[in-house]
Amino acid sequence: MKREQSLTTPLWVFSGLSLILVAGLVSFSLFLARDQMTRDFRKDCSQQISGITRDIGAGLWLRQLDYAGTILNQFAGDSLNVAFLRLISADDKRLLGIRDDVHAALIQRFNSGDHRIRPGDPDLILVRQPIHYNAELQGFLLAGFERAPLNQRIANREKLVFFGVGAFAVLQFLLTVLFARWLNTPLRRFGRYLNESMEKSGGLKALEAIDKGPRLPEVSKAIEQLLGSVREHYQEVEEKRDQLDHFLRQSPVPLLITDTIGQIKRVNQSACGFFENDAEHLIGNRLEHLIGSADYYNIKNTLDANRENLTGYLTVILTPRANRKIAELSLSMIKDPQGDPLYYVISLIDVTDKIEVQQEILSNQDRFALFSQEIQQNRDALVESVERERRLARQQSGFIQALKESGSATSVAQVLNLLVKAGRQLSGAQEAIVFLGGGEHAQLEPLKFEPVKSFKTPHPMEDGEGVIRDVFRQKAPRANTALHPADAAALNLADGSPRLITAIPLILNNITLGVAVFLQPENQEFAPNEVNLLNGLCLMAALQLQKQRLVQAYQEKLENIEEGKSAPAGALAPVPHPEKMESLSNLVGGIAHNFNNILGIISPNLDLLRMNIDDPVVVGNRLNILQKATRRATEITRQLLLLAHSDDIDTKAVSPNLLVRTLQEILEKAMDRNITIETHLDENIPDIQVNEKLFGQALANLAANAREAMPDGGTLTFTTETVIPANGNGKAPSPVVRISVRDTGAGIPPEDLTQVFDPFFSASTRHQGIGLGLPVAYGIVRNHGGRMEAHSEPGKGSLFTIDLLPAAAEPAAAPAKPAAPPKTARPGNTTSNLVLVIDDEAMLRESLSDLLRYLGYEVLLAEGGKEALEHIRKNSDIRLAIVDYAMPVMDGLATIKGIQNLNRSIKIVLSSGYANRQKLAEESPAIQAFLPKPYHIENLEEILNSVLNAGEPA
Repeated sequence: MKREQSLTTPLWVFSGLSLILVAGLVSFSLFLARDQMTRDFRKDCSQQISGITRDIGAGLWLRQLDYAGTILNQFAGDSLNVAFLRLISADDKRLLGIRDDVHAALIQRFNSGDHRIRPGDPDLILVRQPIHYNAELQGFLLAGFERAPLNQRIANREKLVFFGVGAFAVLQFLLTVLFARWLNTPLRRFGRYLNESMEKSGGLKALEAIDKGPRLPEVSKAIEQLLGSVREHYQEVEEKRDQLDHFLRQSPVPLLITDTIGQIKRVNQSACGFFENDAEHLIGNRLEHLIGSADYYNIKNTLDANRENLTGYLTVILTPRANRKIAELSLSMIKDPQGDPLYYVISLIDVTDKIEVQQEILSNQDRFALFSQEIQQNRDALVESVERERRLARQQSGFIQALKESGSATSVAQVLNLLVKAGRQLSGAQEAIVFLGGGEHAQLEPLKFEPVKSFKTPHPMEDGEGVIRDVFRQKAPRANTALHPADAAALNLADGSPRLITAIPLILNNITLGVAVFLQPENQEFAPNEVNLLNGLCLMAALQLQKQRLVQAYQEKLENIEEGKSAPAGALAPVPHPEKMESLSNLVGGIAHNFNNILGIISPNLDLLRMNIDDPVVVGNRLNILQKATRRATEITRQLLLLAHSDDIDTKAVSPNLLVRTLQEILEKAMDRNITIETHLDENIPDIQVNEKLFGQALANLAANAREAMPDGGTLTFTTETVIPANGNGKAPSPVVRISVRDTGAGIPPEDLTQVFDPFFSASTRHQGIGLGLPVAYGIVRNHGGRMEAHSEPGKGSLFTIDLLPAAAEPAAAPAKPAAPPKTARPGNTTSNLVLVIDDEAMLRESLSDLLRYLGYEVLLAEGGKEALEHIRKNSDIRLAIVDYAMPVMDGLATIKGIQNLNRSIKIVLSSGYANRQKLAEESPAIQAFLPKPYHIENLEEILNSVLNAGEPA
């Protein structure tokens, strides 16, 4: 019995110690597992919010918080374990939040760096994720996740471990009992055998029997070796299992272990995150269900055929949340000693972003190339436009400078010298020459030419054929015309190569003084703006030539008076009054001053635009300034045209009292409060036949002049009445409507009273009569067939009166505009918006084309009438044609006639900056509207809509 206890007791002691050791190891591994599961859970949470930070970063970069809020709300709804979300700026300021107010204290502690868990804290895990976009930190996303899923996983792991340890303890107890019983049974038999032998044979025989029987120490030693081997093998298995578990836990790559039929045996946490499912749902599932049957059997067939590892296989996986992921799959086989596969270890790498970026780059590569090419083209076009504007600005500046220099010319030679030099510089002409003559059929003498080496000796031109004689007779310029033999003979050029000739008459008071001729090679035409500059120079030269003739006649008159000679009768008849020359000088100087100011705005802004061409903000600001300067120049040109003639005045019967009352309402808001406005209106006054808008401008100009005359305040009075003017021709005078504008200002000196309607006249009183206000008002009244006078005395204010015939007393109306020719049915698409633009100026043509395309029209371009007619022959869908009036070869009226001969259904809009509309409308009934230059998009849209939508001509 003693022997039995000596063997059983150590066995039980060994069993207990091994159980304690296993329990300790399991407890330590459980601690490590709990820590690892916490880290994995935190990483999983980080991966969840990292997927939305890119979109949030784009929203923050674009300052679109609403967009970021939408993404946060969607994420909070999809993730059931999200306790709160807070979006923080880069400087730790709260931007947005979802359920974050409840945890404000915890968030503040976490942001300050205190991550310790204190009693009473909610059971949450906090994750702070940085948000980057375009390599810039846009802010942070702080999320609080409920620990419930983590606690459940830990509890499940603990249950599993406790169950395993319990099962191991029960198994060890049973094994110990069975093993002890297995040892004790032979020992008891051996003891009984020994006792029987001792009794029969005595002690010595018993000892011999013992020596001959089984040896107990050898049996014990064998048992101990067996237990040691089992223990070492078990420890080796546990170590490898721990290593495998540690590798699976630590690996950031999603890993799956399946058997040979594709059933999943083990997964790591990264795989759970990748497949958006937990381990319980993945283990036991089939690989076929995760990656799809097609990819699964393709992989299996490859493995069966090659029996080698598989790498770099791309597959598309659809997760339970309907997220499409592209994965790179690699498979390794675990084989048995015979080389047959036992298990498959599968790793997956998420390459969704990489593939999508590559696809996006490939799909957008052509678009980026086209976009880059378009940017370069736009930049080149803008640079070309800037250079073109600068060239135009230089030409305008040179023109202004020539005007200034012309004022100081003291002889005809100086005037002609300035004309040929400035003309060549502004237009780039190769040669220039001036012919002067004294009458329509007189001989034209070549007085100035440049450069001298280009001409041998120019000959005088007798009355006959040739472009130069035609221009002299018809008083109309000719541009870019082939050189006539008669012209070539007169010019006597040293080089006989073909030339284009531009001839401009020197006209003053409808009298032709001569012709200026500018020559270019056959392949280089003058641009329309260059022709316009040459026209301006020739007008300046005509003025100065007449001035020199007047001065010469005046000097001759003085010499005759000094010598006691009498001048021939009528010798000084053509000499205008010196005051008119002074008025003309004021006009030229005022125009030069105003256009110099505008050029002073345009030129530096063009330089700044060129230097900052890549900065859209600077480009926008400079273009706005240039647009304002252009509108200012347009307004000055419009006012000068009002001074020159009546362009196209549509009149109707209007009450003068209504005009005054409407102006009074405007002035009471705009005038200084120290100026009182009074009206004395005759309620029985008849209507007047006027253009309401223009005549209102005339009255407003008079009111503005009165305000300038009363800087310290005063009274402005409007009066309407019917008066009978004095008539010195013996006929009974007709009553007229008189509108009077009186102020109580300082008044106008008598010596200045006769010049107040002169453009840019500066009187001695403060601001009285400066600029174009009074001259424009005078021109408007004159164009309406009225009369305007000024009355004033120093210190007693000024009175301006306007006399107009009543509407009922107006002369018979002009004949109505002839009806347009009957229109034929228009072929082709009746809903077409195709517009044909005809203009010889390329820049104007392209600008108008861009405006039309912006308004939604399709556009065809033609440089002249011949090209326009070719377009119409080839295209029956043209609905409307915009025709420039002044064009070489075929002018606007000839082009319109050709269009009507081909297709009468095309509507015609005539474009011009100065043409007499009424006269042109009478000459060409096909004209349905007029488009004034320069173009403005609002006016263009209004005119086209009215013409295209009207059933009758506009």
